[in-house]
Amino acid sequence: LAGRWKKRAAEAGASGPLFGFTNWGESSKQACRLLARSGHRTLAFLNWKEAESHDGLVQVPVIEHSRRGRGVFLEARDLCREQNGSPLYTWPAWAENPKLNRLLAGFYLWTARFDGFVARTYQMVEGDAFDFTDGKARDRCLAWPSEDGPIPTLQWEALREGIMDYCYVHT
Repeated sequence: LAGRWKKRAAEAGASGPLFGFTNWGESSKQACRLLARSGHRTLAFLNWKEAESHDGLVQVPVIEHSRRGRGVFLEARDLCREQNGSPLYTWPAWAENPKLNRLLAGFYLWTARFDGFVARTYQMVEGDAFDFTDGKARDRCLAWPSEDGPIPTLQWEALREGIMDYCYVHT
């Protein structure tokens, strides 16, 4: 297993590539340990409970925004910082809630003192992106694919506005 991870790191061609994990389980923890021994950085999507138990294995923890309240969310941020992390956060940015996207990408990022955010999901399409009946669930996109390049959505534009809000209050 260690050889496979080292090979993938070498194929990436960058010094210290960042390896990401979307599911946090024993196999992810084992891979993080091996990558750390090889000098590589890791990113993992963690819910607020998993943030308590990542044991410093993840250098870039991405904490799922929780409806459990701001206190729990900020506590998870502080735990990750204590365990050698630079915490980011995420939320389902593809959901049709532009006001939430703008808030979480801007003022909330500034007031919560996270190191950044990951807006999911840029494009997650099952089958034809423009046929909403061909998959198990609705396609999740911040920008729709096309032959001429991505087509931005209201959610995407709200992210852009949130980033501009952040820049405005940060300066």
